[in-house]
Amino acid sequence: MDGDAIGGVINLKTPVARRPELGVRIESSLGYNDISGAANGIGKLRLDKRFFTDNRNPMGKLGLILSGSYYSTDNAEDRIDAVWQGIPRPVASLGNESTIVMDNYQYRHAKNVRERIGATATVDYRFNENHELVFNYMYNRREDNDLRNRLRFDMNNGQFHALDSIENGRVRRDINIWDELKTNHSFGLQGYHTLDVWKVDWSVNYVLSDRLFTSDRGDFATNTSSGGTTIVADNPGGMYADVPRFRPASFEQSMYDPFFYREFRRYEEDYETTEATNLVGRIDITRFLNIFGNYPAHVKFGGKVRSQTNSKYRKNQVLGFNDPNNLINRNESFLRVLSQTEPISFLQSDYRFGPLIGRSEFQGYIDDIALLLTETDDAWDSRRISLNDTYDAAEDIYSGYFLGRA
Repeated sequence: MDGDAIGGVINLKTPVARRPELGVRIESSLGYNDISGAANGIGKLRLDKRFFTDNRNPMGKLGLILSGSYYSTDNAEDRIDAVWQGIPRPVASLGNESTIVMDNYQYRHAKNVRERIGATATVDYRFNENHELVFNYMYNRREDNDLRNRLRFDMNNGQFHALDSIENGRVRRDINIWDELKTNHSFGLQGYHTLDVWKVDWSVNYVLSDRLFTSDRGDFATNTSSGGTTIVADNPGGMYADVPRFRPASFEQSMYDPFFYREFRRYEEDYETTEATNLVGRIDITRFLNIFGNYPAHVKFGGKVRSQTNSKYRKNQVLGFNDPNNLINRNESFLRVLSQTEPISFLQSDYRFGPLIGRSEFQGYIDDIALLLTETDDAWDSRRISLNDTYDAAEDIYSGYFLGRA
């Protein structure tokens, strides 16, 4: 496999059917995720057989392998994230002594639904003991649908009266939806030939890959125009003694009230496509020799050609409201996107998350108000992100070798 080695990749020989009897192999398994309340499953099927057997070809001239697989999961995750500020901030209760304090604190409820489908076909034909061809095709499709809900306490612009009391903070709820689809088609053809004292081993492989990614994100927050929200931690021993339980200081309105989030801060969407190809051709030729009639030796030479392309397009947009005639009531935007469900056992029921933003409810609301959304003042950053992540790339590699062994 010297032609493979010089290109930087070692490709194992494609497996082929080995017996004339029909071989059947079936595998399956099931699992369960108690957070999502859904089942996970995987199934595999493989068939192999050789055909056209006779006295001269007891193992058959033609071999066939067909296989397929299906993988489906519905998983969920609950977690807490804390981010600390890198620069010490003054804390009033400590005599304005500066210390490291929190930047933000988050509760996350995430869900991932994944489906993967695979199929493989391998056909080999043995003309005789000196000549053989092998064709292989592989298909893979993977789709991910992700949904993340987050409850977040922002303290980066607040004033710390104490380590567990922050003025002019902000409480936010947001949703992030990711959808990704990847497909791969791989075609391979290999040949093995022996001609007297010559041996030729060659292969051609072509891979076509596609990726489509979309993302939608919405951000809802308390009204900061009135000076923000005072955030406190309900921890008897203080927020450094155990896991903090943050809440708004005022009991006038609960943060689980949909009308608590009166500001639809922004909407962001991402669209990405990627297309890639990889074409590889390889040949190895061996000449067997006898030196002085008694010493076996051989010379070997060959080469490899590889051509790769990769093209990516990205469009990122940050949009805000342009509603001079007040056609919609933004105070009720958060209510409009709720799914009417709430995790009943968030972090094993130790914490309450609140009502979840729904995928279909949020996307339906965005469709309803699409004509009122326009680029915001920071649209330049979206254009920068889009341009920096859009490209066309190509690479061609040519290599060869010659060696002798005695």
